[in-house]
Amino acid sequence: MLDAFQASAFGRPSMMRAAQFETRMPLDVNDVDITRTGVREASSRPTQMTYLNLKFRLLNITSKIYEKLFGTERPDYSTIIELDQEIRNEQKTWPSKYSAGGTELNELKANDQVHWYILHGHLHQMFLLLHRPYFHRSSAENHPVAPDSRRQCIESATSILEIYNILNTKPKYQPYRWYTNGLASFHAFHAVVVISADLLSMHDPSQSPTLEAFQRVSDHFSKNSPRSSIAAKAVPVISFLR
Repeated sequence: MLDAFQASAFGRPSMMRAAQFETRMPLDVNDVDITRTGVREASSRPTQMTYLNLKFRLLNITSKIYEKLFGTERPDYSTIIELDQEIRNEQKTWPSKYSAGGTELNELKANDQVHWYILHGHLHQMFLLLHRPYFHRSSAENHPVAPDSRRQCIESATSILEIYNILNTKPKYQPYRWYTNGLASFHAFHAVVVISADLLSMHDPSQSPTLEAFQRVSDHFSKNSPRSSIAAKAVPVISFLR
């Protein structure tokens, strides 16, 4: 797991392969459910291990993206479609824990809600990395399906900015500023660059619904810059783009 987290942080493929070890993933249960006589039935709600297990599976796909897309040769578009589907299939498994029995997100504990946002932030960051090679219009001129990549980039960037805004404005998420001022800010900066590129390509960007999201996140970066080195570095760039 540590190798997977480090690989994602440094933007490189994992140095270890699943075939190299036989260790199974931790059970999706709370510590109190593990007793001398066995393991109690798993909870229908997120456990202490739910987030970690889901995040680890995302990191495995992220490693594949780094390995297949950032090599010496440009990947075939079929590779992008294959990895895109793998991400979507993984995402389909999430509601089974976070919305079991009709449970609403705001009914969960605050830390579980933040984990939900972290998972989605990472997922949309993966979409941005995956579809980035075909984001620019010039890259899509001779490719009939590449516009789908551009749309996915804009959709994911918008989702990241929405998550960043929620984490910055909801008082109950203030104890998690370590994430908001850290990795969430990095993802938001990546998203803001994508949105700004899209806005700059428009004849009249003032009519775009993403303009408000861009301006909102710009304000968040300015407010967070005294406590976030990422926000502080991003402010001059965003101010220029603005």
